[in-house]
Amino acid sequence: LAAIPGVEMERDTSVAKEGNSSLCVRFQNSGNVALNRPAQTVVVSPGRYRLSAWLKTEGITSDQGVALCVTDAESPERLAKQTEPLLGTNAWTEIQTDFSVPLQTNLIDISVCRQPSKYYRGIAGAAWVDAVSLTPVPK
Repeated sequence: LAAIPGVEMERDTSVAKEGNSSLCVRFQNSGNVALNRPAQTVVVSPGRYRLSAWLKTEGITSDQGVALCVTDAESPERLAKQTEPLLGTNAWTEIQTDFSVPLQTNLIDISVCRQPSKYYRGIAGAAWVDAVSLTPVPK
């Protein structure tokens, strides 16, 4: 996994919602960073799903926050959804999005994401992600 200038990602054993650790993403205020990783590729069948996780933020600047994204791993135009992004400072907050996997989709990528800002040149702060889950939604 190539480094992203202005972003540090690590396992943090001092902050966790569940278990002993979380993923920490720190922004160094050195650029208008677009983020779409780390990603986990998952095999799926067509149907409805819910992506959920717990997210904690500290001092996230800019008008574009941190979210979780789900995309078709082979063809992102078939499927691209994200949770509501969090800005500023937030205690552990459950984030989620429901989505439909189309017939042609076999693999999805779940990632930590952030869209570049149209107004701000940089982003600072940190976000922690924990307890990510993907579950089928009954009809």
